[in-house]
Amino acid sequence: MQISTALSIDTLEQGFNLDDWHVSPHSNSLHSNSTLDTKHLESKAMQVLLQLAGHAGDFVSRDKLLASVWNTRFVTEDVLTGAIAAIRKALGDDPKQPHFIETRRGVGYRLIVKAVPMQAGQKASSKPRPVWSFAGLALLTVIILVFTFPDKVETPLENKVLPEIPTLAVLPFADYSQNKGNGYFSDAVTEALIQKLAELQQFRVISRTSIMPYRDTEKSARQIAEELGVDWFVEGSVLHHDDQVRITAQLIDASQDEHLWAGHFDRSFTDIFALINDVVTAISLPVINSAVIAQPNQTAIAHNYELPPEQLDRYLMARYLLSKQAAVPARQALAQFTLLSEQTPDFFGGYLGQAQALLLLFKQSQLDHSALDTALQAIQRSLEINPQASEAYRCRGQILFFRDLDYLQAESDYLTGITLNASDHIARRRYAWLLVAQQRYPEARQQLTEIKRLDPIYYADAANALLMLYAGDASAAIADLERLKISSPDSVDIHSVLWRAYLADGQVQQGTSQMLEWLRLRGLQVEQHTALQQLLNQQAYTHFYQAVLDQDLVSSPLHQAMLQLRLEQIDIALDLIEQAWQTRNPSLAYLPVMPNFQRLHNQLRFKSLLSQLPPPNKLQSLSSNL
Repeated sequence: MQISTALSIDTLEQGFNLDDWHVSPHSNSLHSNSTLDTKHLESKAMQVLLQLAGHAGDFVSRDKLLASVWNTRFVTEDVLTGAIAAIRKALGDDPKQPHFIETRRGVGYRLIVKAVPMQAGQKASSKPRPVWSFAGLALLTVIILVFTFPDKVETPLENKVLPEIPTLAVLPFADYSQNKGNGYFSDAVTEALIQKLAELQQFRVISRTSIMPYRDTEKSARQIAEELGVDWFVEGSVLHHDDQVRITAQLIDASQDEHLWAGHFDRSFTDIFALINDVVTAISLPVINSAVIAQPNQTAIAHNYELPPEQLDRYLMARYLLSKQAAVPARQALAQFTLLSEQTPDFFGGYLGQAQALLLLFKQSQLDHSALDTALQAIQRSLEINPQASEAYRCRGQILFFRDLDYLQAESDYLTGITLNASDHIARRRYAWLLVAQQRYPEARQQLTEIKRLDPIYYADAANALLMLYAGDASAAIADLERLKISSPDSVDIHSVLWRAYLADGQVQQGTSQMLEWLRLRGLQVEQHTALQQLLNQQAYTHFYQAVLDQDLVSSPLHQAMLQLRLEQIDIALDLIEQAWQTRNPSLAYLPVMPNFQRLHNQLRFKSLLSQLPPPNKLQSLSSNL
C-alpha cells in the first residue's frame, strides 16, 4: 500500500523529482534524466500536479482540486480532466495501467509515486543536456523566485576545434514570466543579445528576421543549423517577476548537438542593460579561452544604462513596435521614443529610436522631407551620448542619403557602422543600395553575398531582387522573385518589382501579365480587371498601358513614366521624371541604373538630371575589406 506523504506546496515549488522526472514548477517544465526529454505544461496543469504531489499517496477530490487551482471560479470539470490528461501525456502515463496518476471514480485522483523535494542548492543534473524544444527551454538550473546576483554554471570548451569565424544564431528566447501580456520583453532580450554579440566582432551573427521563424519550432538542431548555415546556437529563456529578471542561456555546438557553455544571471529589471552585458561577456569567455578566435571588442559591452522602470518598459515596448516595420506601430513607437527622449535626455536609445521611426515613416511616404531634419537632429544627439552605437551610424547614413544625396558622408557612416558591427545586414543592404546608385556593381555584389550569409531566410526578398535588377542582373532578379511568389503569391512588393524586371528583360507578355496581377492586388475593380485581361489576351499591349494611364491606376510619376516610354511618349516621360525630381523622390538616386529608363540616357533633359546627382565616391579601398 502507498504510504501517504504530505508535503508543503512552498517546498515543492522549489522543484521536485518523480522517479526519473525532475519537475520545475516555476518554468512549468518536466525533464527526464534518462531520455533527456523536456515536456512543458500549462500553468494550471502544473498547479494540479503540485496539489497531487503535496498529497502523494492520498486521493484528492475533484472539488478540492478545482477549488485550489481555479480559486472557486465557475468552471466545468472538463478543465480538470484536460489538465490531468496533459500531465499524463507529459509523463507518458497510461491511465489504464497507471504508474504516476490513478483515477478512482467518485473519489478523485492520487499521485502514486513519491514526490522527492529538491534540497537547497541542489541541481537537477550536473550534466548539460541538449534539448531542442524552443517553446520552453530545459533549464540547467532550477528557476526559483528567490533571486540572487549572477550565479553561473559553465562547461568549458576544452580542446574543441572551432571555426575561424563561427557563425552564431540567437534563437528566440522563451518567456517564463507570469505576465505573458508583456511578451515583447523576451523579444527585446533576444534582439539586444543579437546586437551585442554581433558588436563583439567574434562571430558572424544571423539576423533577427531569419531567427524569428524558429520560435516554438519542432525542428531538430541539425535541421536549423543546415537552414541557417550556423556553427553555434545561443538559446535560453527570460523570467520577469516583480522587479527582478533572470536570463538563462546556453551556447550549443549545432553540428554535434553538444553544450559548450550554460549559465543563468539575475538582476533587477532596471539593470537589464547590465544583465544583457553579463550574458554576452559570459558567452564570449569560453570562446576566448579556446584561443581560436579574436578577443571581443570591449567597447561593445562598456555601455550600461539604468532607466526608471516605467521608462525602461516604454523603451522596450517602443523597440518592439518599431520592429514591426509598419506605419501604424511606427507612429506609436515614435510617440513613445519622443516622450522617452524628453523624460530621459541622457539616454541615447530614445533619440536613436526617434530617428529610426521618423526615417521609416518617411520611406513609407507617411511624412515629408522635413521629418529627415528632425531625424538628423535626434541621431546627432544619440551619437553625442554614445559614439559606439553602430545602429546610429547606419541610420544617419540613410538620412544623409535621402535628404541631401550626400553619398560621401553616407558611405562613411555605413562603413563606420559595419566596422562596429560586421553582422549588421541592414547596414550592408543600405550600403549595397548606395553602391548600386553609383554603379559600383562588384562591391554591391560583395555586400549581397555577405547579406545572404547573415539573413539566409529572408535574403531573397523583393528589395534584394530590386537591387539585383538595378545592378544589371534582371534574370537573377526574376528567378528570385518567381521563387518568392510560391510562398507569397499575394505580395504587392514582389509583383511590383517583377513586372518591371520582365519588361526590362524584354519579356513583354510576362511583364504585362505581372503588372495586371500587381494592379489586382492593389484593389483593381472587377470590371477594370476584365477589360485589361481582354487586352492582355489580345496582346494589345499599347492599348493596355494607355488604359492603365487613362484610368489613373498607377500613381507613381516614375511608374507612369515607364508606361509612357512603352507608348513612345518620350517628352511626357521626361516631364514625369522632372515632376518626381521636384518632389525630391528618394528613388531618383537610382535613376542612372534603372533599366526601364536606359533608352533615355541619350536625351539632353535626362542627362541634365543625371548631372545633378553626385559622382561616384572614391572609398572603394575601404569597402573592399568589409
